[in-house]
Amino acid sequence: MRYRSSLRRLLQNHCPERAAEVVRAAYYLGRHVAGRFSVEPEIAFLRSLVRPNDCVVDVGANVGAYTVPLARLVRPKGLVFAFEPIPATCRTLKVCVFALGLSRQVRLFQVAVSDAVGEVMMAVPSFDDGGLNFYQAAIVGGATNGPHLRVPAVRLDDIDELRKVPLAFLKVDAEGHDSRVLGGAMELIAR
Repeated sequence: MRYRSSLRRLLQNHCPERAAEVVRAAYYLGRHVAGRFSVEPEIAFLRSLVRPNDCVVDVGANVGAYTVPLARLVRPKGLVFAFEPIPATCRTLKVCVFALGLSRQVRLFQVAVSDAVGEVMMAVPSFDDGGLNFYQAAIVGGATNGPHLRVPAVRLDDIDELRKVPLAFLKVDAEGHDSRVLGGAMELIAR
């Protein structure tokens, strides 16, 4: 397993960006298909919280550790509103959702979620081997060392589609920005 992970990282770090995205998407799709994607203990608990036809939100969707199981739980007519601001990660998630036949259940938004509308700066740390660690990308207030991206930010309370459906579940993993996400979702939470 360690060898495969090292080989995957080597390919991702030394291939053109689009080729690295293909490698990443194939890797995560394979993990989803094999049912070995996540070690998150909360995944098993989701069955008691989310039912078929529910509408749920996944803020910080990354490559689908929660989006995919949630989409499977809300079938046949439920929806998962998945928010992932990092463009490359969002494209990987989009490939996985499509290939797994979950496009009908997932509404994917390539934006950050916060308590204000506008743009935010996201720092992207590096792994020890120099590859970009998109999993720990986080919103920062100012200049940072290393790579960073400007991404659009929205408030959950301003998403029209979310105003039209009863929400059953809200998952937030925004790398330290969680309270700001909730601050922009107070009307949604009240409903």
